[in-house]
Amino acid sequence: MVERAREANPEASYRVYDGRRLPYSDGEFDLAFAVCVLHHVDPPDRRALLAEMARVTRPGGLTLVFEHNPLNPLTRRVVRDCAFDEGVELLGRRELERLYRGAGLEVLGAEYLLFSPWRMDVLERRLTWLPLGAQYVVAGTKT
Repeated sequence: MVERAREANPEASYRVYDGRRLPYSDGEFDLAFAVCVLHHVDPPDRRALLAEMARVTRPGGLTLVFEHNPLNPLTRRVVRDCAFDEGVELLGRRELERLYRGAGLEVLGAEYLLFSPWRMDVLERRLTWLPLGAQYVVAGTKT
C-alpha cells in the first residue's frame, strides 16, 4: 500500500512504521494524527502508538485521533461487513481518552461527528456532544 501511495503521490513522503518506533525525530511535528487506525492495532499496543505520536510532536503541538464510534449501530454494521476491518476491535471515546493520559497526553477535547451522509454542517456542529456520530475525534497535547 505504501508503494502504491508513493506512485500516486510522488510529491509526498512516506515511511513505514515498524510497530515499535515511528521513523521520525523527537518533536519533529506540530501535529501528529491517526485517522481510523487504532482499531487495527492490538489493544495492548495502542498506548505505545499514542506515546510514539506524542514523542514526535513538539511540546505544545497537537495529537489528534479520529476513530469509528462503536456506539453508532450503523458504524458497527459497516465495520462488521468490511473485509478490511476483519478481526478489529473498536474502541470508545472514553477508552481513547484513558489511553491518551496513559501515553502522557493531556486531553484537550473530544467531539462526535458524521451524523448524516449529507452535508448538514450547521446541524453537525450542534450535535458534537451527542455520542451517536459515526466517528469521533480526540485532541490532545503533551503534558
